[in-house]
Amino acid sequence: MKNHKKATTIKSTIASDKSLGTAINVENYEAGVLITPAAWSDANIGFKVSFVDDGTYVVLAVQDGTVANIAGIPTAESRAFKLPDEFFSAVSVKPFSKHKTGDTVTDVNQAAARTLTFILY
Repeated sequence: MKNHKKATTIKSTIASDKSLGTAINVENYEAGVLITPAAWSDANIGFKVSFVDDGTYVVLAVQDGTVANIAGIPTAESRAFKLPDEFFSAVSVKPFSKHKTGDTVTDVNQAAARTLTFILY
């Protein structure tokens, strides 16, 4: 018999003409997926992290120093993406819409408000 984990859904919204989403607290979770909205301005999704909810947020990088991000976001279709393991090393995370080129952390503003759904467990 499979042991089912209880999942929690948390939403983060990026306001219209902005690139940074609202903070979500991830300290009690160890895995999850991100569900993108059905409409998305052409960009990757990166993450800014802090060790406290009201702290200073910095760009999350993986072990080799490259920026952790989710690429290949469709602009007209919702899709689920596995979150990187490094995502769960923080206490608080803010997703941000970023330029698609490699380690560039240049923000890309979204054309309308976008709600990202995190399913965490």
